[in-house]
Amino acid sequence: MMYVGIAIIVLMFAISLYTDTKGWRIKNIVTLPAALIGLILSFFYFHPLHVSLYVVLLIIIGGIGWVINLWKAGDTKLILSSAVWGMFIMGPNLLFVLFYYLAFLVFHLIIGHILGLKKYKFNLKKYMLSLTTKVNETYGKMPGTFVIMCSFFIALFITK
Repeated sequence: MMYVGIAIIVLMFAISLYTDTKGWRIKNIVTLPAALIGLILSFFYFHPLHVSLYVVLLIIIGGIGWVINLWKAGDTKLILSSAVWGMFIMGPNLLFVLFYYLAFLVFHLIIGHILGLKKYKFNLKKYMLSLTTKVNETYGKMPGTFVIMCSFFIALFITK
């Protein structure tokens, strides 16, 4: 089942990266069915309590980030579905969820600030004076799927 999980994650990231670069959207048709199928199968392969805690932690952290506008809803759904299939690689490891969101948040903010600095030709003084806009507005120049993929593999490497 691990190889099926890897194949679905790669396929999901590939399709999402394509749609995200073309139209700046991560399609629900890619993320939601994959998350639902992975969630249903995970209850047959792992202890239901462990799966439930894993998914609740994913939803809570993702929901908080979405509600306070740290990232978009599509990012949260892609993280959820890739992490659900990530269970088949490493099991329902709660540390993976924490490292995944931490890596995503760090990359998200770093890239946002680098793009913001680039906009002001790396003039730190002008950039610091312009920080009244959200990082999200500057961040939109790069597909979130790329950052999510990097975060997934870093979290996988750290927790494996």
